Amino acid sequence: NVSKNSVLLNKFDVELFDDETEQLGISLPEFEIDVATQGIEGIEKVKRSLEEGRPYPLAFVDIRMPPGIDGIETIKRIWAIDPQIQIVICSAYSDYSWESTVNTLGLSDNLLVLKKPFDVIAVRQLASALTQKWVLARETQKHTKFLNQLVEERTESLQQSFSLLRATIESSSDGILVVDLQGKIVDYNSQFVKLWNIPESIIKKETSEPQLIQYMSTQLLNSEQHAQHVKEFSIHIDDSSMQIYHFRNGKVVECCSKPHRVGLQTVGRVWSFRDITEQTRLKEKLEYQATHDALTNLPNRLLLIDRIEHAIS
Repeated sequence: NVSKNSVLLNKFDVELFDDETEQLGISLPEFEIDVATQGIEGIEKVKRSLEEGRPYPLAFVDIRMPPGIDGIETIKRIWAIDPQIQIVICSAYSDYSWESTVNTLGLSDNLLVLKKPFDVIAVRQLASALTQKWVLARETQKHTKFLNQLVEERTESLQQSFSLLRATIESSSDGILVVDLQGKIVDYNSQFVKLWNIPESIIKKETSEPQLIQYMSTQLLNSEQHAQHVKEFSIHIDDSSMQIYHFRNGKVVECCSKPHRVGLQTVGRVWSFRDITEQTRLKEKLEYQATHDALTNLPNRLLLIDRIEHAIS
């Protein structure tokens, strides 16, 4: 605020904010008004108010304040300290055009020009509206800051969850493949790639499921088994199953397929593949030993009885 002396300031205060509205029971905004007779003094007040944690919402600045800096330079320096403050330029002269003002201060919605002599009601409205605008802007900034902080916290939490999920998937001894309902690869672990010996060019997440299925099918004795398996689940998306895959190289893999759900909604499918080659070979060996003589390697009595019972039945 700029005034020549305290008498004018008091008169300004009375004209602006003291009238018969109290008698009408109308509650008008209350303002605490500080005065500076020169631009430098006003700049120091703005700086001090920020340091004290009580920033000014609004400043009325005269365009001419001899012998010091003019209002345009004063506003420029004030905004360098506090760019959020609302400013009204008070001027009775036309030597400062709007174009030159904008060229110096930039085009800002925090700046209004009030020509002298001004109407008291207009000043009241400006003071009320601009301070309310300042308050709302600060509340918006606080809310935006809170939302940004919330987003950062949620993002960090999601990153931690994703990291934990990745670590869990990678620590599994089973090969794991996750696809969405359209067949696009969502995720997989290194054990899956190793188990199926899949080239990097095929396992990329951009690769469609049919390309991957085609490659996997070439490794199976029954090349249609996995493709048929996938086709069934494209129709019955909520079904689960367990199957045994026999590879051309002699490997035996247990395949478990379950729907991937988010809440109650099925959004894809999770495939897990476990190499059971050794267990299968051991089981076959034990069954062979149980039905064959250890010395002659010929079928023993247990196998003979089993064959007879089978024939009778």
